[in-house]
Amino acid sequence: MGEILKNLILLVVLFLVLMVVVYFGDQAILGKQVAIKHLSSHASEKSNKRRHEQRSDQSELKENDNSIAKVSLDAGSAERPGNGGVPASSTDESKKQTTTSMPVGKDGDIIEVRITKSNTNEAVVAKSSLDNLGLPRESSASNEIQVVKGGMEQWKYGYTTDGLGRRKTVLEGLENRDKFLLFFGDSWVFGTGVNDNQTLPYYVGELADEYMVYNYGLEKSGPHHTLEILRSGQLKSEIRERNGLAVFTYIDGRRGSVAAAVGSMKQIADLYDSPYFYINDSDELVRDGTFGTGRALLSWVYLLLSRVNFIRMIDEEFDLPRMSEKHSTLTCRIVVEARNAFESLYPDSKFYVFIHPLAFEHDAHKIIPCFEKFAVRTIRLSEDEKLIGRLQKGPYGAPTPESNAILGKAFIDRFQQVVRSEKD
Repeated sequence: MGEILKNLILLVVLFLVLMVVVYFGDQAILGKQVAIKHLSSHASEKSNKRRHEQRSDQSELKENDNSIAKVSLDAGSAERPGNGGVPASSTDESKKQTTTSMPVGKDGDIIEVRITKSNTNEAVVAKSSLDNLGLPRESSASNEIQVVKGGMEQWKYGYTTDGLGRRKTVLEGLENRDKFLLFFGDSWVFGTGVNDNQTLPYYVGELADEYMVYNYGLEKSGPHHTLEILRSGQLKSEIRERNGLAVFTYIDGRRGSVAAAVGSMKQIADLYDSPYFYINDSDELVRDGTFGTGRALLSWVYLLLSRVNFIRMIDEEFDLPRMSEKHSTLTCRIVVEARNAFESLYPDSKFYVFIHPLAFEHDAHKIIPCFEKFAVRTIRLSEDEKLIGRLQKGPYGAPTPESNAILGKAFIDRFQQVVRSEKD
C-alpha cells in the first residue's frame, strides 16, 4: 500500500508540472484568442462562486452570469410559434433583462444571449427536494431566452417553474388524474430549448390522461441528483397523489448520465458542489460529500484541465476519465439506490429507467446487464433504428419539439408493451 501511495503522489506531482507547462505554452500559442477564451473561463469561475448567492435569492438577476449564458447557448427555439404557456408579467417593472455577448466558433462570431427574467405570482416554497443538490434552484420563475447573431434572432424559448423549482407541466383534465408520473433526468427531461408545452413529460402527459405529471428534470444533473431528491424527505409533501410511476431518463455517451455520475472533466465546473458517490471495498455505494470535498484533488485537476485551451484545440471531445465498465457500474448502482429509495416511499408504485434513443453514442449495452442484475425495470427504445431516424437535436444540443412529440407517443406504446409483458 505504501508503494502505491508513493507512486500516486509522484504521478500527481508530474501531472501538475505537466499542466503548468501546457498551460503557459497554451497562452503563448493562442495569443489574442486565448485571452478572449480565458476571459470567458474567468467569468465562468465567477459564476460558480455566485451559486451560493443564488440559493439565498433565486429571483435576483446576476449581471454577467456566465452559468446562465452557457445554459442559454445550449438552448434553442421551439420550432412552433407560441409562448408555450409562459405567462406575461403583470408589469414591465417585474421583468429583469441582461444581455451577454461572447465569441463562439472558429471565426469568433459574436453571439448575444438575451435573458429576460420575471417572477410568477406563485409563492416560493421554503423547503424543496431540489435544495442541497449543488445546482441553482429557480423557483416561481418565468424566463425567456433569446439568442441573436448579426442582429438576427437565431432561436428563442421560454420556461416557467413552480414554487418548488420544478418546471411546470400544465395539462388538461386534472380531475381525472389520480396517479402521479414523476420524470427525473437532465436537460433533456427539463426541456432545454423548448417551451413548457413541448417537453417530453408534457407530451407523455397528454397521452397518459390518468397521470398527474411532475417534471423533476434539472439542467446539468445526473442520477446522483435523482437519488438525493428521493432521499430528501420532501417528496411526499410535494406530490398530492399517493401512488403512480417514477421514470429516470438515462442518456448514453460521454456527455450523458455516466459522465455526470462520475463528475467528468467537462462537467465538473457545473457539478463541483454536487453529491459525490463511490463504491467502497465492501461493494457498498457510499456518499462522501460533494465532488469538491470528497475528491478535492481530482476535481481541482479536472477544473484546471477543463480550462486549458491547448487540449481543446487538439481534441474538442477530449474528456476524463475515459468511461469504462466500472463507471457504468457506479451509475447503475446509483440508479438502483434511487429505485430502492422510491419504492420505500411508495411501496405500491413502480420505478422505471427510460433509455433515451437519441443519444451521443449508443452504448446502453454497457449498463443494461447491470440493470438486469438488480432487476431494474427498463423502457428501451435505443434499438429502434426507424424511430431514431426520425429524431433530431436542435442547435441547442437537446431534442427538438417535434422529436419530443414523437418520443412521447413511442414512450407510451413501449410502456404499455412492458406492462403487458410484466403481467404475463
